[in-house]
Amino acid sequence: MQTSFNESDGDGSLSSINSFYTPTGLLLKRDTLNQQSTTNGDLRGYLAKAVYTEPVWKRTLLEFSVSKSHTKSNSQKITHDYNKLNGKYDQLNSTLTNDFENVYGYNNAGIRMRTQKKKYNYSFGANWQEAALEGKITTGIKDSLIRKTFRNILPNARFQYNFTRFKSFSLSYNTSTNQPTMSQLQPVPDNSNSLNIRKEIRI
Repeated sequence: MQTSFNESDGDGSLSSINSFYTPTGLLLKRDTLNQQSTTNGDLRGYLAKAVYTEPVWKRTLLEFSVSKSHTKSNSQKITHDYNKLNGKYDQLNSTLTNDFENVYGYNNAGIRMRTQKKKYNYSFGANWQEAALEGKITTGIKDSLIRKTFRNILPNARFQYNFTRFKSFSLSYNTSTNQPTMSQLQPVPDNSNSLNIRKEIRI
């Protein structure tokens, strides 16, 4: 059994002035950006795994495994624009503000054969994995939901040859899936470059 706990927070500020000119070089307009933002996040999760081995031959074992993982993350970003009337950052920018809740979990079931010889050992097998992702976006106007399920077969293999007690050669092959990060999922535009504003969700 493995548990995970994480909390984070941050502050940021963004200030820029962009000048736009006509083809003849005359100033057309200026665009000023002055903002402050705060971010808060937390993560809670667990991973439980059980393994059972059964001898099938003198030097060979059959290994069965099951595992379950569950992670819940929350992320809040609040952005305020500068108020020229009172000199404070108290104008909420709803486009760059939202709360995001993400739940990710998977179930694994695997089988592997392990053989141990005097000079070498090897193993091979595969895991079947079903992963589910669910994200809830709160924009202040309405809530929206992201839901996705992934199913994969993840093979694995390993070979090790022992030349001496202190010298050996090993070769491994493993496959796995990675949980998307909160920054990849939370649909808040990246306006660090006001001339190239990006907004993306990777699933």
